[in-house]
Amino acid sequence: MDRIVRKTLLDGCHSLAVVPLSPFDGLATVGERLAARLKGYGERPLTVSLSQQASGVDWRLNDISAHLAINESEGVASLPTQSRDSNQMERVQGPQSSRQTYRDLPDALLRWQQAYSQVVLLTEPLLEAGDVLFPAEQIAATCQRCLLLVQAGKDKEQELAHARQLLAQTGGTLVGVLIDDRCLPSLAQRLQPYLPDRLAQGLARSLFWQGRSHTL
Repeated sequence: MDRIVRKTLLDGCHSLAVVPLSPFDGLATVGERLAARLKGYGERPLTVSLSQQASGVDWRLNDISAHLAINESEGVASLPTQSRDSNQMERVQGPQSSRQTYRDLPDALLRWQQAYSQVVLLTEPLLEAGDVLFPAEQIAATCQRCLLLVQAGKDKEQELAHARQLLAQTGGTLVGVLIDDRCLPSLAQRLQPYLPDRLAQGLARSLFWQGRSHTL
């Protein structure tokens, strides 16, 4: 992630779309860590979560409410604000009016960039079936760069190839691919079937059973 942040800064990138290949539980965490790293380099980032799912947050891309609803905490700004009842970011409210579309994003970006050096947009899954209010490929094409999130052990190589082709066709400029390996079994889990029962039971209670992800 540090290499990706440095590359975006060297490229003079001010808008980055974070695009999960498939539904990704840790998307908000990725956004928070990107913002923290950008802040560590002296930048002033804003993280925006775009989703079709409804929440208690009421703002729209096509008016000034998309700027007024920004919440800042410890020098890191986010839109929508984080819920007090959950570690997950609240999502942008579902459309009360069909007039709001991804075509409103360029104007919103201009407003945000008057106050923030980088805008990080968290999108819907790229290969999500069905219609969405803000298609990931269109958000990626609107931003200067996009980062693709892939889950090792879950997403398939042919899906990744299709995603890269889709982004290229719609004009998205890929800065990198971030791989999350939490779906992969740990070394202890792989060894367990080959061990005597007593050792296998002890291993299952050890700190090495779940493993840990080093990619995020």
